[in-house]
Amino acid sequence: MRLARPWVLTWVRSQPARRAVPVHTPRCCQRTAPACPSTAHAVGNVPLHLHDWDVDFACWCSYKYLNSGPGGIAGIFVHERHADKPDLPRFCGWWGHRKEDRFVMHHNFVPSRGASGWQLSNPPVWQCASLRASLDIFDEATMPALRAKSEKLTG
Repeated sequence: MRLARPWVLTWVRSQPARRAVPVHTPRCCQRTAPACPSTAHAVGNVPLHLHDWDVDFACWCSYKYLNSGPGGIAGIFVHERHADKPDLPRFCGWWGHRKEDRFVMHHNFVPSRGASGWQLSNPPVWQCASLRASLDIFDEATMPALRAKSEKLTG
């Protein structure tokens, strides 16, 4: 599958950037360009509705606002409409191969459905443990409550 040049927006902590993804994603899709925002400084900082905004792909780091620290693992979002498109360009990793026949070790890559098909390797256990502890706290605190407090503090 050949994709048009993707539209990439790097999110930062600014009001215009927070409005940009929902506003620009439909424009992207009208031009058949994939919407691929980098949400590195938005994840854990502002509410994200990537599926609802019809974003194709997104990526982020976890070291800053998700509190995993330097070298923390990254994350990706893959819209469900891309779940069964094995011809999409990707780095093919063993962990991304379909689980049913991963250990057969044949020479053809068959991706898992969804974001799992983009995995390259196994994630480091200590980084996963620290990130999991942080995400448990986020679940308890809730993103809307964190965002309300942030806006109250920063105006």
